[in-house]
Amino acid sequence: MSRSSVPQKLDAYYDEIRKAYLVDGWGLNKLMIEFEERHGLTATKNQWTYKLKEWGLQKNISKEGWVYVRHQNEKRKREGKETDVILSGVRLPMPKVRKGIDNHCFESTWDKLNKKQGKE
Repeated sequence: MSRSSVPQKLDAYYDEIRKAYLVDGWGLNKLMIEFEERHGLTATKNQWTYKLKEWGLQKNISKEGWVYVRHQNEKRKREGKETDVILSGVRLPMPKVRKGIDNHCFESTWDKLNKKQGKE
């Protein structure tokens, strides 16, 4: 199998790759090894990365993404709505969402105090 045809061959296994990568939590290295053993797909790491990016499959949210999630979460709380965060079609558990917001969205003590005083 030529190297250039490998990315097209990965398309045939999209559903299986998506489940293994996002739902089952496989890492990229395990994905590469398993699909080489099961289906004979000998793609390079760069080819796998390119395909996952092309399909929009990601496991992590950027700092800017967490800031946006926090903003939307606070806005929906003010409107009295519940919020679910979905990344690549997979719903993130609320403890993971809270941890991500806490880790990536710095809020100064001054801002926290002003927010509390505004509620009273």
